[in-house]
Amino acid sequence: MHAHPGDPEHIGAREEFVQIRSQLALERSQPSPNMIGLIFGRKYRKRMFFGFYLQAMCQSTGVLVVANYMVLELNNLGVSGALPLLLLAVYNTWAACLNYVNALLIDRIGRIRIITIGIVSIAVLPL
Repeated sequence: MHAHPGDPEHIGAREEFVQIRSQLALERSQPSPNMIGLIFGRKYRKRMFFGFYLQAMCQSTGVLVVANYMVLELNNLGVSGALPLLLLAVYNTWAACLNYVNALLIDRIGRIRIITIGIVSIAVLPL
């Protein structure tokens, strides 16, 4: 990943490897909290709240329901033949493309903000 003509000895990669090893050693030397410490500890309270919030928001989008039952729902709506499978394939392809866009944006915007924008959009657009 770090190979380039200006660094034939791969010094940058070696320095990064040393940094990774020292970070892992530092993390192993610090005690990890137990579940009680995670839930009631002041240090982790905000992280736990955002973790629960993120999980709840991801599940409330209903994407699994759409993906699992789309063909059946389209059949119930009168769409028959190969068209429901084709529409599901288009839906999944479009979702993969937008997941790539999301992967490019997630570090710039942040997970919480992206999920919040999505949930608000889902709530407002049907109106």
